[in-house]
Amino acid sequence: MFAVLLGLLMIGVTAGSAVAMPSFGTPVHSVPFETKNDPPSLNVEPHVSTVRNNILPPLPPEKLDPISPQSFGDKDDLSMKIDYFVDELSNGDLLVSVYYGWTWKSTEIFNGPDDQVVILIPYAYWKDGKWVTFFREPKPTVLTNLGKANIRDISFLVATVNGKYIQVARIIATVNDDVAAEGVWVYMTLKKEYSGLEIKTNFIYLHSWGTGTGVSTIGSLTLPFLLYFAPAGLNLAASVGWTAADLFIFQRFDGSWKKTETKTLVLYPESNLPPCFNGICPTSIGGPSNGLD
Repeated sequence: MFAVLLGLLMIGVTAGSAVAMPSFGTPVHSVPFETKNDPPSLNVEPHVSTVRNNILPPLPPEKLDPISPQSFGDKDDLSMKIDYFVDELSNGDLLVSVYYGWTWKSTEIFNGPDDQVVILIPYAYWKDGKWVTFFREPKPTVLTNLGKANIRDISFLVATVNGKYIQVARIIATVNDDVAAEGVWVYMTLKKEYSGLEIKTNFIYLHSWGTGTGVSTIGSLTLPFLLYFAPAGLNLAASVGWTAADLFIFQRFDGSWKKTETKTLVLYPESNLPPCFNGICPTSIGGPSNGLD
């Protein structure tokens, strides 16, 4: 259905944790929380040439012919954002709509492998030998904003945070380098007993270029994690380390870079719904419509 995950790299677990783990996943160990991992500002100061008496210095003879600038998909050209909306339904559950958007000031002009977008959302926790989910749906409903991204996978990873197992929904989408703007909508129905839950969602953009024969692991990635809900006894804050095999689908390329955006979702009614997209309105969502069932 889609390219297989890069290798079967998995992070080992301690001897005491193997018995409590569900059979389908491998935990990702957390590291101490550090606020310095927050993403840097996207604001870039423009470069201004220094002139004297309003006269630019002459170009050397070999540079007199005008040269058109070429776009390489620089990291500073990419802007990312996360917005979310929460609305209370008639039965007391909460409809949660999260928008993950990105725009390019200058896109890559060279043909190469697709870029990848990864979204991580805490979805359930392990208690008394079973998963307790925060949401009604077995997996979130995912739609693209403009239809230019391709939803490749909706699945789950397992992370260990402060000694607790947390199930994290992972959404992978691919998009061409020459697409200047796109976004992904994620819809979930929060159970009413978890109203007020705070979860930190991570948004990762992987830009790659070249069609080399080598496969890069593109390194590991440490992302801030938060899960807080006092009545349920959950109060977790840490940074979780993920490997490339945890996050991205298999792909060959010559080079790449990653950029991240993180936002804490306070899941409490705001009476604020997003508009409809592709004929799908939040109040009419009845199940996944992404073709990945």
